[in-house]
Amino acid sequence: MNWNGEILKLICEERGLSKSKLAESLAVSRQTVYSWFADQVPKGHHLLKLCEVLDIEPMRLFTEQPLSVSVPAHRVRSNAKVTESRRQLSYEMASEFASLFQDVRSAEILPVIRTAGYGEASVLETARKLRELAEVPDEKPCTYEHAFRLLNRLGCYAVFLPFPEEIKSYAFYSEVHKHRLIFVNRHANVLDLVFVLLHEAVHAAFDEQAEISAELEVFCDAVAGAVQFPPEYVHFVSELLKGLDESQQMQTIKKLAVENGHALYGLTKTLFPADKKKHQSAARRDNTLRKQSPEVDDFFFKKGTCSEFINRYRLLSPLYYRLIEQRAEMLSARRVGELMGLESELDAAQVKTVIQKMRES
Repeated sequence: MNWNGEILKLICEERGLSKSKLAESLAVSRQTVYSWFADQVPKGHHLLKLCEVLDIEPMRLFTEQPLSVSVPAHRVRSNAKVTESRRQLSYEMASEFASLFQDVRSAEILPVIRTAGYGEASVLETARKLRELAEVPDEKPCTYEHAFRLLNRLGCYAVFLPFPEEIKSYAFYSEVHKHRLIFVNRHANVLDLVFVLLHEAVHAAFDEQAEISAELEVFCDAVAGAVQFPPEYVHFVSELLKGLDESQQMQTIKKLAVENGHALYGLTKTLFPADKKKHQSAARRDNTLRKQSPEVDDFFFKKGTCSEFINRYRLLSPLYYRLIEQRAEMLSARRVGELMGLESELDAAQVKTVIQKMRES
């Protein structure tokens, strides 16, 4: 069993318990509490007192897996909140892949983001670098194809799985044996996916020593928004909207959203940051667009032949597909299915057979 300071930290955050208050309750220094958050195991009597104050069992603060799997700090959807139980569910999902990556050699050099702060200049510079990596054309919004290309350039393994509803997330980032993994919810609508993938891409590329904080989350959101909607595109749309009434403006934004494969809400909020009425109108129109836009499951898993499925996986997640291909002979069909998000053992057996044939040829 391993002490997990991240769980302690999240429990305290959920209960509004600051480091100072917790330290005062336990008659220890604030620095001691900080060391517990940073994975220093409390001494026996401190651990018992800590659990008494929080009214929890000691085992809740320990994890079975070695801390070679980071506890995900993911962005939840809608008005849901990141809770300890949601992060624990995500952690358990990521831990299922620990054995697969245990002896995989890490890349010697991976792109990282280092900034002088979280200000607007850092946001725009970081977004510019990420758009270059994703090869997004100038003045164009970032599509899901660009987002997956960015993940590949950042050395991320994109893994497609059906998420438990309780996680309430479209995607999340975790490190597994020093490898960067982005878990993607098969039930996510493609319309919603781009922004979240970009947000998690910033986490993946950020300095590994950076502490996850509310300020960093805001920074990730800002960078993701600037990658998806660069200033040039925002200016282009602004010029189109000049002289139009509100209804015409929303119709124009919807037309651009359909043409470029993005939601209305994010662009509308960028164009009119203080206009909540327009934000609500954009959200309603997005609900209509989602009915016309596929889920990952639809366009990725339910169309075409087995070979087409594999080619699609290889296109969107080349690093992860290559790993599965290399290990396919040693893996059971059932395990291949689990690793590739397939619910049918029959489908998994077919996929394994085709992967092996494609590799041989």
